[in-house]
Amino acid sequence: MDTRPVPDSPLAATQSTGPVMTAGLGGRTAGVHTAVPAPARPARPGARAEGRTAPSAHPDPRVVYTRTELGILALRSRSQQMSIPARRLLMVIDGERPLGHLPTVIRPADMPALLKELESLGMIALAGLWHEDLDANAVHPDLKLAEIKRSLAGAFEAELGPEASVLEARVQDCVNLVVLRNVLREVITLVAQRKDTAAADRVAAIVKEHGPF
Repeated sequence: MDTRPVPDSPLAATQSTGPVMTAGLGGRTAGVHTAVPAPARPARPGARAEGRTAPSAHPDPRVVYTRTELGILALRSRSQQMSIPARRLLMVIDGERPLGHLPTVIRPADMPALLKELESLGMIALAGLWHEDLDANAVHPDLKLAEIKRSLAGAFEAELGPEASVLEARVQDCVNLVVLRNVLREVITLVAQRKDTAAADRVAAIVKEHGPF
């Protein structure tokens, strides 16, 4: 059986070495889609973790968080301790799904700061790492969003000229992959209407290079 320590933070999860023991949360087992349990250690409000390195811009998407009793009570009582974005994130944290599988309710770039906020308030605790046989190296949503935006930069103006600057701006302003997907459907349709189907297909091909999202 594989064993290795679970990192204390999602931002340090990638630092762990060796195999990991898998076990079900709450006494349940779920095959390979299972979190590695770690002791729940809610931080005291305002407490700081010592000896940690500066956080990565992108938390490990495999990390699983669970709500503490404080977190559950805060949602029930609509506590004003936390920010509105932090409350949105707390609502989707369930101790079962890893960060990479949570619904996109906040800007991906805000994830590190909001996790720190919830941890410092003692509202979430590390549950473990998610294990799956598919692709452990899947691109994190915020990285994929940035990649698609970069690849599409200038694509609409190349097809429609300067008048497409508004379409370019709409794509670049998307805050997550869900919004981007909806915007792309609309703007690619506009390319077909303003020019032709071939132009729309060229833009769509750029998006398809990044796979489904």
